[in-house]
Amino acid sequence: MMALTGELAGGQISDEYYASVSLLMDGTSLTTDLGPGNHTLTTVGTTLSTAIADPFGGSSNILLFNNDGDDILTPTDADFAMGTGAFTIEMFIYPTNIRNWNMYFTTRDNFENNAQTWGFQNDANGKLYIWGGGTFFVQSGNSQVTTNSWQYIAACRDASGAWTLYHDGTRVATGAVNQRDFTENNAGVGTSADGAGTGEQFQGYMSHVRLTKGVARYTDTTMTVPTEPHPTQ
Repeated sequence: MMALTGELAGGQISDEYYASVSLLMDGTSLTTDLGPGNHTLTTVGTTLSTAIADPFGGSSNILLFNNDGDDILTPTDADFAMGTGAFTIEMFIYPTNIRNWNMYFTTRDNFENNAQTWGFQNDANGKLYIWGGGTFFVQSGNSQVTTNSWQYIAACRDASGAWTLYHDGTRVATGAVNQRDFTENNAGVGTSADGAGTGEQFQGYMSHVRLTKGVARYTDTTMTVPTEPHPTQ
């Protein structure tokens, strides 16, 4: 399944799943959620930068996670508890360093091994995976993530519990069916959900983060990498 968009009056692009978006950050603000929940985000350390071009070649601000302790945290809200159902997490990343356990998005607290949590991460070789409670739900077989370039990454669980991972529009892994109940209801972007600890935080630039609850936007062997910001309606 490919995520569908439409065109509104005036040429604005719409997202048929916008009502299901739990978090939408275009990267130009540290604390603004452009999704329907309009959640209040908190940040420590993370900055905005124009040191490199954004994913579309422009000069807009983008998020910079430069040091351990750079945090963007969501509030506690049911929108971030994925339950047993489908969901999609996706974003542009520009890593400046690749370390084991680098976190892109997670509901895990620091070094937590809680079965009700999950994290979208990479290993020291740049392999993408979803991990939680001691389980690798899906993991790419080859190194995918590299430093110093924009890449689009996405992970989905569908309604049956089947998992898929994407890197720059190509499906790079599928995982066995697992409908574990993810009840943790707060999250961290580029860091653990509580912002604690060192060594697992993402280092680099990030943009256009979107979490969609109840929908696996992508299930085919390929997906279309965005060429413009995600719709905000």
